[in-house]
Amino acid sequence: MKGRKNGYAFYTEEVKKVNRLVLQGVVFLRILFLKCWDSEAWTVKGLILIIFFNGLKNRQRMS
Repeated sequence: MKGRKNGYAFYTEEVKKVNRLVLQGVVFLRILFLKCWDSEAWTVKGLILIIFFNGLKNRQRMS
């Protein structure tokens, strides 16, 4: 029972970290969209978004 509790605590910590990352990403994206809504650089932003989300996925896989 004790070991399971520790594993659960570790798991919740990891989930909190990931949620924090996702929240930061969402805020970051909102700022980006608000700043660049009417700019011509949609392709650049698309590439940045793809790279950003791939980085998140890879980070989750590594842990």
